[in-house]
Amino acid sequence: MTANTAPMPVSPELARRAQDQGDDRRCEVLCAEIIAAGGGNADVECLRGTSLLAREGRAAEALSAFEAALGHNPQAGAAHRGRIFALLRLGQLDVARDRFAEIPLGGESTNSLRRVIARLTDASAEIEPADGLLLGQALNGMRRYDEAAVVLEATADGGNSVDDDLRARLALTRTYGGLGRLDDILETCRRLRDRALAAAPGRRRYYLGEVEMLARSLDSVRSGHALTLALLGGVLVEITSTYAEGCSFLNRVEKMAPDLPDLYLGAGMARMMAGDFEQAAAHLRRAVDGMDDFEEPSLFLQLIEAVGETDPNGGGANTAPVSALLLYAEALAAALRLRSAEAVLALAAKQAPDAPEVHTLHAAVLMTLGRTKASLAAALRARDLNPNHASANMEVATNLLSLGRLGEAWDLFDHRLTCWRRDTKMRTFSIPQWEGEALEGRTLLIWREEGVGDEIRFASILPELRAQSDGELIVECGDRLMTLFERSFPDVTFRLEQPDDPAPAGVELQLPMMSLPRLFRRDIRDFPGAGAFLTADPVRVAAWRDRFAALGERPLVGIGWRSLNQSWRKRPLLTELADWDAIIGRRDLSIINLQCEEYAEDIAAAEDRLGRSIYVVDDKNLKNDLEEAAALMACLDVVLGARCWVPTTAAAVGTKAFCVTPRPNPFMMDLDYDPWSPTTRFFYRDFDDGWGKVVGQVSDAVDAYLKEQGS
Repeated sequence: MTANTAPMPVSPELARRAQDQGDDRRCEVLCAEIIAAGGGNADVECLRGTSLLAREGRAAEALSAFEAALGHNPQAGAAHRGRIFALLRLGQLDVARDRFAEIPLGGESTNSLRRVIARLTDASAEIEPADGLLLGQALNGMRRYDEAAVVLEATADGGNSVDDDLRARLALTRTYGGLGRLDDILETCRRLRDRALAAAPGRRRYYLGEVEMLARSLDSVRSGHALTLALLGGVLVEITSTYAEGCSFLNRVEKMAPDLPDLYLGAGMARMMAGDFEQAAAHLRRAVDGMDDFEEPSLFLQLIEAVGETDPNGGGANTAPVSALLLYAEALAAALRLRSAEAVLALAAKQAPDAPEVHTLHAAVLMTLGRTKASLAAALRARDLNPNHASANMEVATNLLSLGRLGEAWDLFDHRLTCWRRDTKMRTFSIPQWEGEALEGRTLLIWREEGVGDEIRFASILPELRAQSDGELIVECGDRLMTLFERSFPDVTFRLEQPDDPAPAGVELQLPMMSLPRLFRRDIRDFPGAGAFLTADPVRVAAWRDRFAALGERPLVGIGWRSLNQSWRKRPLLTELADWDAIIGRRDLSIINLQCEEYAEDIAAAEDRLGRSIYVVDDKNLKNDLEEAAALMACLDVVLGARCWVPTTAAAVGTKAFCVTPRPNPFMMDLDYDPWSPTTRFFYRDFDDGWGKVVGQVSDAVDAYLKEQGS
């Protein structure tokens, strides 16, 4: 049976489910989509207002939503109550009292409103413990901060629900700000972060975002405060896109206050998220010693100390909150303990079956294990829970590519534009995106994305684009590829990328380069039959041929064994130079190093191990001078590589390439050849297997190819 990959329609039920899971931001976004599509009504507006009211500083927007709900249905009791809640949060006591008197309302929430309004007017009026949060927020709105502090402190420590506790602590930061109590803001942020582990993943993300914003604000007021920087760094290292920035803050703290417990909490989380459990445990032990009344250090220490156990569910994972399990599973994935990560995610899914974050990470783990159909099912589950979840949609898309369902995949691929980018900046434009319509003389800008391998691969579509477009075509590229692209595509105008320009002069339409396949490669039959599409500099090619002549008549075999991207999803694709000994040890071949960085030790070890020399280009920067790299590869008989830019570049200039990789191989649709450059062959291994078998197959294939070529 074929899985249905059409997005689930956005509905009030989906928005309500997001709110039930604690993800008020997602609820708000879904409600806004429903309203924009003409599906707004009192219930949807009220749901949107409630999701806004659950967040600090959004009461004015919530009030507008409740007013809109009453415009749809003047008798909507929930909207009346929501409006009064919002008015109180805004400090508009008189208006709130008038609105309350206008409408007879029932229920406990109405009674709470009555008590809070009475207390705001008369300090002797009785309130219930459950009224504390609203009363404190209302006092904040009225700038009665001394009173708010008393109420909210009691609420935060009163044993209420996790959400009331967190909301009270966040409201307290506003209170302390009004009182100028910076140290109390900082301490409240520390407690907020710690307590937020017990919240649902979407809700925890919101609180961590608030802590980050507050810590940055505190740093701007008193720069260089060690505890503030430790808190900020600790929050940032939990998120891939800000991990490096978080580490930089923690490194600053280490020089300022090397014994600070919060430094060791942040450092422990940083090492855990990098998959270094041994060092993470050492740091977290030091954090526990100085933070014995915080839950986070001891919880993660307990989890990671169980990593070596046979049962991946041990060490407290069965009782850990789902937000902690997600971080733990991501750390296990970073250590390539993917089966343990999968087991932990199964626990998380039992706790929070409607959390899209759980299913998205599960899909990523399953895909790396080569279980494409199971990964697709998990990704679809995540997307059904949140149709706009960019990462979930991208997991769906990449799985569909692996299964050869190109059109469906490319139609989802623009979701990548809202995901964090490792190699290129996120772009925003004030000009529309091209959808393949006739240009009619208008100017179209194609802009680069991601790493050099992707930039080269997708540039293969440019000749078709140029032939079919009737306007001016400008392509932005990286400076390393400018002259190579200009020579290879003479009918196209190239310029260096301008990532910070939202409206380039003279440009009327734009399209990211990786969106071109949606228009030109919707079926495997749309791919060209020829391989080479880049033209290396003939002068440089001649120079390399002269240079290699000194190596004799043996076939020239280049090798690049790993990518420069070391993320956990890339690492299973990488090889070690020793994995290729069956080929590089052969005396009938001249082996040329094509690795750009960190190769010296590997090559020295291989030469010592195999008793032969490997040719190293040490007078050229092949990473940054792609003209030289392309010319060099054009002179080789064969190029070998892991899944990285080396085989891609070799094939683009017409050199036979052999690449080893595990499945899935999405851009190649898991084919045994490269449809973008069909002279490349792929050899696959299972995730749990070593590289020996496929390298042996490559060695046989190299022999057959060289024999065929008469080398």
